[in-house]
Amino acid sequence: KESTVTSRVLYFVGLGVPIITMIITELLHSHLPTYNKKYFRLFGSRVPSWAWICYSNIIVFGFGAASSQLLTDIGLALVRTHMGSAVTHALSFPSGHSSFAVYTMVYTVMYLQARMTWRGSYLLRHTIQFLCLAMAWFTALSRISDY
Repeated sequence: KESTVTSRVLYFVGLGVPIITMIITELLHSHLPTYNKKYFRLFGSRVPSWAWICYSNIIVFGFGAASSQLLTDIGLALVRTHMGSAVTHALSFPSGHSSFAVYTMVYTVMYLQARMTWRGSYLLRHTIQFLCLAMAWFTALSRISDY
């Protein structure tokens, strides 16, 4: 059976949602009256602080995503090596899809909790967080139902 959540959709949503969320949140933060509107120098160009903060967060996010995938791949390889491929379909949870979805969406939830703090954002923040966790949960459940 073909995957319910294809790899293309997984990576598009798993990378796109957090990065777009970070960019929008930092842009909105930059318009607050209490925001420190200083600039950074990068290769002789002035970079606004909101862009530098986005860049920094995206680098940390990317490193975490790569680390999560590496650990998952190592774990699955070890299980398959020692248990044989016939047994691993029952023991291979978390799948690569599941671990990637959970990492990316939990990162987004935590990022929003830390950065989306202005008045009026409470219900919006919680709704977005719920949707992120629901997407990760759906991905994990789809891996079970697909196999």
